[in-house]
Amino acid sequence: MLEASLSADIDALVVPVTEVSVASAARVRHSGLQDLGPRVWQLGSLIGDVGQSATFSSGVAALGGSYARLRLDCHLSGR
Repeated sequence: MLEASLSADIDALVVPVTEVSVASAARVRHSGLQDLGPRVWQLGSLIGDVGQSATFSSGVAALGGSYARLRLDCHLSGR
């Protein structure tokens, strides 16, 4: 799964929300790329819900932007 967020040189607010649910014994790899203009603000959220014996790997590259924050949450489900 690959996400990309690109923008021009404009005043903007970007609020991406990504939710990933990984079933029991499944494997998911997630990659994100952000390349924002110099006047763009971003407040993002990435939430992973990972089942029993599952694997969730995520990598995010953040480039540009006047102000950029990403909150990462991982919920472990099952035993």
